[in-house]
Amino acid sequence: IAGFVATSHLRGATPGALVELWASTSTGQSTSACGAQLKLNAPVLVASALADADGRCELTVQLTSNHQGLTVHTQAVDTQGCRTSSLVTQMID
Repeated sequence: IAGFVATSHLRGATPGALVELWASTSTGQSTSACGAQLKLNAPVLVASALADADGRCELTVQLTSNHQGLTVHTQAVDTQGCRTSSLVTQMID
């Protein structure tokens, strides 16, 4: 919801790895710094966090009123294992 903090919970990352959350308003193809293939067109880094010893982390993004009505596609990248999450698509209310 625009005007609130959005939280994504991720599991399965490499313990202690930096996990990045990338976002775009369109799908496509791009490459992260570690070489992981993203299904995002011109993605923007919106959050990052360190995975805990169990490979879990919480990524938070502040949504402003400017985001309302947008359809946003996101993917997370485990920068140590150079692996990506599934593509997630959401419309911001």
